[in-house]
Amino acid sequence: MAGHPLQLRLRAWRAGRIRDPVARLRYLRIAGGLPLFFEDPPRAARHSARQIAAAMVLLLVFAGKIGDARWEAPAEPPRPTPPVAPVGGSGSRVWFVERRGNWETYSNGLYVDVSYQTAGEPRLYPIFDPESLEIKAWGHQPVGIVFHSTESQLAPFEPRHTRQLLRLGTNLLEYLRRNRVYHYLIDRFGRVYRVVQDEHVAHHAGYSVWKDQAALYINLNGSFIGIAFEARTGDE
Repeated sequence: MAGHPLQLRLRAWRAGRIRDPVARLRYLRIAGGLPLFFEDPPRAARHSARQIAAAMVLLLVFAGKIGDARWEAPAEPPRPTPPVAPVGGSGSRVWFVERRGNWETYSNGLYVDVSYQTAGEPRLYPIFDPESLEIKAWGHQPVGIVFHSTESQLAPFEPRHTRQLLRLGTNLLEYLRRNRVYHYLIDRFGRVYRVVQDEHVAHHAGYSVWKDQAALYINLNGSFIGIAFEARTGDE
């Protein structure tokens, strides 16, 4: 149920005053929910073929890691587990090959630059029943991926702007590392950087909700991997 834009804004304002996220969800369910956009949706960020190709290769790395991990956690919060390898074992389609210096190599040809990698807080998040909104279990493995555009300053993608492109990319990476934003960045040249370790929380999803038939997740920083394209909404 959509409703008049003024009613939607009033509903959003009321929901924003509810501090408890579960109570906020209950209110929105009773009130009829909220649309994704109040007005015309913004133009999607444009990504280069290099960035899209890198994202597809990176997705293959996580294909064997993300899935039913959300139900591995016991009913009580477990102690944080030690860091694990970034990909699955020998049964995975894509696996970690080696690390040399600041580069990790994977079996699908992916190279990940880890020179900006930093640690965050270990993952530990509640898993809600989608109907009762009660906590069913606790998780500590990523269950999905959220893609972002950085909305950062860009330079024209032309040879004469190479030095500026590199400088802007370096400044962006330093900012992301300092603030622990995103797990991965795909820059304008299609290079992949790990910013926050996979098993740790990165700031990327804010106040967010994801629901499927089996579970509901609130504030996806803890439960999802964040992958960002160096891009701006509406830019070529």
